[in-house]
Amino acid sequence: MHADLTRRTFDPALGFRSVVMQQGRVLLDAEWNEQAEIAAHHDQARAADIIGPAGGPASPDGGPGPFALVDLATGQPPSGQPWDQLGVVPGHYYVDGVLAEAQPHSSNREGAWQLREQPFLATAGGTPGLAEPGPSGRYAAWLYVFDHLVTPDDRPELLESALGGPDTANRAQTVWQVRVEAMDGGESCSEAVAKQMPLRPLMTAMLEDSVAAANACDIATGGGYQLLENQLYRVEVHDIQNGTGRFLWSRENGSVVAGLTAMETAAGVTTLIIDRSGRDEQLSIHAGDLIEVTSTDLRLRREPGHLAIVNAVVNELALQVTWSTGTPPSMADIGRAPIVRRWDGGPDGAGPFPLGPAPQALEGGVTVRFSVQAGDAQVGDYWLIPARTVRLAYGVKALAGTLEWPRDGAGRPLELPPTGPDYHRAPLGVLENAGGVWRMLDDCRKLFPPLTSLASIDLVGGDGQEGPAGAELDEPVRVVVRKGGLPVVGELVQFTAAGGTLREAGTLATIASPGVVKTGPDGVAAVRWTLNAAGPTTQTLTVQRLDGTGNPTDVAVVATARISRDVGSTRTPGMHITGVFVAGRDLLNDSRVFPHEFEEGIQVDLDDAILPESVIGKPVGRLLIEVPFPMPQTGAFPAWPTIKQSFGTHRVEINGFFEVKENIIFWRPSQGVNGGIAELLKGIFDTVIGWRDQGIIDDSAIPILMRFQLDGWAILSSDQSLRLNTHVISFNDNGQTLYQLPTDDDVTGGVFDTWFWLELG
Repeated sequence: MHADLTRRTFDPALGFRSVVMQQGRVLLDAEWNEQAEIAAHHDQARAADIIGPAGGPASPDGGPGPFALVDLATGQPPSGQPWDQLGVVPGHYYVDGVLAEAQPHSSNREGAWQLREQPFLATAGGTPGLAEPGPSGRYAAWLYVFDHLVTPDDRPELLESALGGPDTANRAQTVWQVRVEAMDGGESCSEAVAKQMPLRPLMTAMLEDSVAAANACDIATGGGYQLLENQLYRVEVHDIQNGTGRFLWSRENGSVVAGLTAMETAAGVTTLIIDRSGRDEQLSIHAGDLIEVTSTDLRLRREPGHLAIVNAVVNELALQVTWSTGTPPSMADIGRAPIVRRWDGGPDGAGPFPLGPAPQALEGGVTVRFSVQAGDAQVGDYWLIPARTVRLAYGVKALAGTLEWPRDGAGRPLELPPTGPDYHRAPLGVLENAGGVWRMLDDCRKLFPPLTSLASIDLVGGDGQEGPAGAELDEPVRVVVRKGGLPVVGELVQFTAAGGTLREAGTLATIASPGVVKTGPDGVAAVRWTLNAAGPTTQTLTVQRLDGTGNPTDVAVVATARISRDVGSTRTPGMHITGVFVAGRDLLNDSRVFPHEFEEGIQVDLDDAILPESVIGKPVGRLLIEVPFPMPQTGAFPAWPTIKQSFGTHRVEINGFFEVKENIIFWRPSQGVNGGIAELLKGIFDTVIGWRDQGIIDDSAIPILMRFQLDGWAILSSDQSLRLNTHVISFNDNGQTLYQLPTDDDVTGGVFDTWFWLELG
């Protein structure tokens, strides 16, 4: 940061939690800035510990998510588009705990930014912010995140107009940039993630030793920092030429700047018009000074500014210069917020100097040397060297000037990496360029749901069971939905069986597949599962959470079960009844039925195709009605002094016939029934009511008992390999005897018998 600072004191290795102010003490910028950096460091470390090296929140609406690489026209991953049509979606993404926040762009539906023209990587000097890589091949797209100092030259609104616009505090801005780098061969995201950040050069700052006098009578040159002013020296890499970095230096941290308002060239002389002079003589630009013309865009693009020597200063705001590293074509080509920065260069004022291992003197005894073997320099890398005219040791002043530069245990100055910028990066994706046509090969982002949506669904019972074909498994399949370990009540859970039937646990209601069950107070949803007898030996039940609109969310969990094949068992698998219906509803055992509901007959569903010849025209089932016996028309009654005249019932079979359609049996009433079955049953019911009213029978005969039966031993599957197995498990529900379907294999063949009560509707 090129701010006017005393020094930068934050060091994460010290573990400071806060800066503690004391009454009546001087408060310096360093304390304020250290407190801000402590808070930022804690925030960054906390986010990195929770999120990991990189990650961002997934889009709740199923969109591409933050910092997705997309085709600007469709919002989908690039699948063969030109470079200018590639964009990056806005949002939040964390890299090493640092939040990269991209605001939406207004030019397209996703709010995406062009890769070639990003908010912090814009066109300058006629060159796009991110130019298209030339050669065809595979490229990794990286998200870079780093800090950038924002001054009133960048944002004039930082000046308080009510106070006349004084220069006060600056701002540290988090910058994000998407850059692409060529990959070797067929590398993918895993190789990109494994790549470390490129190493950076090391620098050592030191003081010149005192030089002994040749004559004993002469005064020796003193060692240590020799100037009379405390300074914060800045050493910054200006450019890279032929693989070697060159640096500039400033004793005021490069903070002597002025806004550039115009650039005029006449008679071969370039004049720079600046917007202000320095605060005093020492902080102004003078003839002979080394200056750099740069801008926000050039700094963000990590490109060197244009160096010049000031030949003359006219009216304090006009600088006549001679360019030393190329002439900028125009103000527009320099970029946004152009400025003139003064550098103190070097001993000869020419600068910049090469990054080499030989010691290079700056001024006042301050010397630097570099270890370029440790890594490659980048434009903008900088080191800060606080120089102090005296040294304080617990209140005692030592008159030798010093540098505040870390030393090892032997007192030798350490080699340190750049103070900044502190770059962080994470891969976003792998792209392939085929002659200017780009497509996405791999998405490297790590996305996660927000905490409020961080629900999980887990199997907690019923997986891995084994049971006979067509029989309900012994245990229900149970899943639990939790958020942060706490149960979620009322969550919609969908169960989809690859075969067989389902019913909600705790009830007798069969549910369709896929079927939806809500979680209870313990966050658990459960179903009972009957395997498909005709299915494979191993069958699956898929369970998935649904959102509020009924769409699946999260990853599904899968339970498996096997049909038991016990060769030592005498039990023979068979076909099974899966449903019995009358008038389009379940014909429940021990229920009330009305005469008109029998007009279409009774439907029985099986889990396998039926051999029609084993049913049609055969006495394999019947609809029965129990009527009082003896009836008055049959003659005199025996003398039963203590009971009613009718003392029993007589079972009457109602005429009907069978139809078969694949795996369904229909019992139909005979067309010969006079007036139809509804009139027949109503007439019987009216007659019985009349007998009761005459005192011939009592109320126990009303309602009238009816039964429906199927002879399972006689009903065959279409390939004649199976019989209809008719055994059911019964339950009592508030006094009503109910059975559970489908039937099972406990009884091979047998008779299926269900009863119900006839009433008038």
